[in-house]
Amino acid sequence: FNELKQFKEAIHYQNKAIALKKTLKGDYRSSIDNSINNLGLSYKDSGQYDLAIKAFSEILKNKNLINEIPDFYALVLDNYTHTLYLSKNIKNVPKLYHKALKICDSINASYKSIIIHQHLA
Repeated sequence: FNELKQFKEAIHYQNKAIALKKTLKGDYRSSIDNSINNLGLSYKDSGQYDLAIKAFSEILKNKNLINEIPDFYALVLDNYTHTLYLSKNIKNVPKLYHKALKICDSINASYKSIIIHQHLA
């Protein structure tokens, strides 16, 4: 739905997926975070920047994520920063992009760094 620009439906189904994953027994934190990231992207693409920032911030609050899954942390940080830029909240944008790039460089995540370089440009 997101790729079809049917954002209302995309947001609805992302929220359903998140709610369902939260009911499962076991550790599904990374899967839930992945769905929250996708929800944030749907909000961003639909121009609901405040809600997107809130979704990405929820993931970034996990201080262990940068050590546990650094490539995902860099991806979410890039999505968060790009949303800040789109919402015209640019005060920390370059610094945050550079932080994401530094993480990518430290783990040789060159594909993710390409996207971050594009956003930084």
